[in-house]
This record gives sequence, C-alpha cells and structure tokens, in this order.
Amino acid sequence: MKLKKIIRYGAYLVFGIFIFTFFTYLNFPYNKLKDMIFGQIQTQSGIILDASNLKPTLTFGMTMEDLNIAHQTSQLAPLRIPEISVSPSLLSLAILKPKISFQAQLLSGDISGALRYGGQGQQSIHLNLNDVNLQRNFKEQLPINLMGTATGKIDFSGDFRQSNTLQGETQLKIEKFALGQMTVLNMTIPDIQMSNAVLQGKLKSGRFEISKCELGSPKDDIHMNVSGNILLNIRAMDQSRLSLDVKLKLSEKIKEEFKAFLPFIASALGKDGYYNLRVSGRLSAPVALPKQG
Repeated sequence: MKLKKIIRYGAYLVFGIFIFTFFTYLNFPYNKLKDMIFGQIQTQSGIILDASNLKPTLTFGMTMEDLNIAHQTSQLAPLRIPEISVSPSLLSLAILKPKISFQAQLLSGDISGALRYGGQGQQSIHLNLNDVNLQRNFKEQLPINLMGTATGKIDFSGDFRQSNTLQGETQLKIEKFALGQMTVLNMTIPDIQMSNAVLQGKLKSGRFEISKCELGSPKDDIHMNVSGNILLNIRAMDQSRLSLDVKLKLSEKIKEEFKAFLPFIASALGKDGYYNLRVSGRLSAPVALPKQG
C-alpha cells in the first residue's frame, strides 16, 4: 500500500510539473523573445526581420505571422511572408549550434528549409522552393516584371557578412517563364514569352560559377544560354561583378521591337542566328559587347 501511495503521489507530482511547464511554455512572453532573436540575427548577418506576432505550437515550435525580411544594405522593399512555422532542434540548442527548420506559406507556393548557426560567425541555409509564383510573391522586390513558377533548391554556407567565405549550390527551374511589359529608360518593353528557364551552379569563395543557365527555347521570343561566373558582393548586391558569355536568339517580333539597338551588336551575329555576347561590369550596370574570337 505504501509503494502504491508513493507511485500515486509521484505521478501527481510529475503531472503537476508537466502542467506547470506546459502552461508556462504557452504563456511565455514570446514576442519579447522574438525581438531579442531578431536583434541577434541582424547583428550577425545584417538581415532585418520583423513579425506582427509570434506564438507557440503544441509541438514545441513557433508560428510567426506577417513576417517581413530585408537586408540593412538593400534598397528593395521587404519580402513579406504571410505565415512561417519554425521548429528548433533541441539537441542543436544544447550544443550551442542552433538549427532551425521552417516552412513558409507564401501568397502562392511555399518555401521550406533549415537555418544553422555555427561558431565564429558561420551560418548555413538550405531552401526548397515548391511552386513559388515569382510575380505574386516578389513583384516589389524584383526590378523587372518577372513571371513564372519556380521549383528547386538553394544551399549555401559561410559568414553571411563576408562574400569570400560563401560556398554552396543552386538548382532552379522556372515553368511558364516570361517577362511582362515594362518601361525602361522611357522605352516600353513588350511581353516576352520564354516558356521555361533552368539555372544550375555552384558558389565557391563568393564566386557563383554557372554550370547551366538556359532561358526559353529556339521557338520562343528569346532563347538564351549563359555561361561564366558572378563575383558576389553580399553587402551591396548591385555591385556584384559579372563575367558572362551569352548566346542570344531573338524572334522576329522581338527584333522589330529592338531594331534601333540591333546595329550595335550586329557584329556579334553568327551564322546560326545567335548573337554571341560578352557581358561584364556591375550587376546594376552591365556592359554587353560582341564576343571576340
């Protein structure tokens, strides 16, 4: 009888501790914790985060609503994510190398992945893009009217504040790829249909080497194959340096739209109907010249 009482009282004690811990978990001031964590992330990576609400889930994760993501050096509008679920790894927290898995529900499609913080300013990020509508989700962040649905993965690691430490790999495919009508330098650019687009490459010491980049097909308004590399400047992306070889074919419709500019690259036109160009300079002000040899 005495053993049964001990077991019963022990069970009551364990249950009481569980209830106390559980309700403390549910009622913890998470928005204050959110502000502290966001402040640390901005200090370590320059990424600015803001969310209207942070609340716990029954699986010891967190859900953030109306998350806005920006970078302290970027002039672009913040990226808005309606809702994101975050699940930290308890083991990683115990060894002081936090790993956080997340699932972001976008306006159209979703992005899942994991973010890990290591020692000495080292971070890594893994992203999976699932049916992400580019125009609907990133219209305010992109300088051009880009349309299509993206799938693929992006992995990179290093110190996100120093470009020359970054390593990684990218594999992306965009279906129904197109450029919508837009105005550039008081000139109207028509709708450009390019069906699909594929980008594959590796990032090493801050330099992104393109292994495959193809936009459209020979039957589309534009067919483009790109090779070469981009030297990234993580602190000012518009200052990233281009070193690209481009093979470009234009449909008759597009040739008509750009007939005033074609004479400047006429010497780049090959017998196969493709313009062979060398693109260099800054990302914000690229220079395209006929490729020599």
